[in-house]
Amino acid sequence: MASTSTVGTPSLFALFHQTPSFKHRYYLAPAALACLSLVWAFHEASVITDVVLTAELFTILLFNAITAFALNLSIFWLIGRTSALSMNVAGGVKDLLLIGISVVWMGAKTTRTSVVGFCVAMGGAVVYKKCKS
Repeated sequence: MASTSTVGTPSLFALFHQTPSFKHRYYLAPAALACLSLVWAFHEASVITDVVLTAELFTILLFNAITAFALNLSIFWLIGRTSALSMNVAGGVKDLLLIGISVVWMGAKTTRTSVVGFCVAMGGAVVYKKCKS
C-alpha cells in the first residue's frame, strides 16, 4: 500500500513518521483537547460551575498548567536523548522518591508486598537495560 492517501498528499501515518516527536504535539493536542473536553463535560462541569474563579485560583491553575507543560517537554527531551526505557526507570526513581518522602515526612504505611513488588519492577527494568546493551 502506498504511503499517500491521494496523489501528492502524504497520509497522516506517513506524515507522523516523518516529523520530529515534538511536532507530533502540534497534531495531537487538538484531538486530546476534544476527547478530554467530552469527559470533562460529563463528569466535572457541574462541579466547576459552582466555583468562583478568583485571582488566587487562577494563579494556581496557571502554575499547574505551566508545570504540566514543563513535564511534557522534559519527557520528550529525555526520550529523545535516551530511550523509552530510561523514561520508565526515571519514572520509577521518581515514584521511589515520592514513596520515601511520604513514609519519612508524612508517616505513610507501606506493606512488605508493595516494597518487594516495587523492587522487582525496578530490578527487572535494570536487568533488561543491561541485557539489551
